[in-house]
Amino acid sequence: MIHKSFSKQDLKDIIYDLSFNIPDYDMLNKHELIRKVSLYLENDNDIKFNNSELFPNKDLNYLKIYLNNQNPNKLLSVKEKNDILKLCKEIIHYCNTGYCIENTIFGSLEELKIHLSSIVKYGDIPSVRRCCRLIKGDIKINESFNPVISLKVRKELLLKKQNKIKNKRINNLIIRQGKFIVDFN
Repeated sequence: MIHKSFSKQDLKDIIYDLSFNIPDYDMLNKHELIRKVSLYLENDNDIKFNNSELFPNKDLNYLKIYLNNQNPNKLLSVKEKNDILKLCKEIIHYCNTGYCIENTIFGSLEELKIHLSSIVKYGDIPSVRRCCRLIKGDIKINESFNPVISLKVRKELLLKKQNKIKNKRINNLIIRQGKFIVDFN
């Protein structure tokens, strides 16, 4: 029932998000998790979608269809991902060399735009997000390339940003009164 492209961590996230009553699910391996989740869904247990962050405003039928199909977050094979990373490396090189097309493998700006529009849908990859951010500095390209980021990665990036702000040390001005001797030798 559950497609093989779902990893153990994906299944654990779904169990946690939807508050499935599966004891010690983090101790189970992937195949045991698949069996437990399938049984849980077949037994028509009460599933709370109203508090869900992964599946807001969805229902049981949507969840079953979602789990039967290939994981939408893992659409790439290793070879395809490596090709995208090589392309990102070239686009980043283009941006770092002062947006000079002659220093890259691209024949023209149009070819660069075609490649950018083809990788924009893989926004969960950090290099793709970096390419889209760096290309905004090019005055020759008027289009905006916004990466498509899944809800899960968006949430992780937000948490990372919040933790960065909390851990950042802010310098404060301390005013002390009294006599001070300043000697310049």
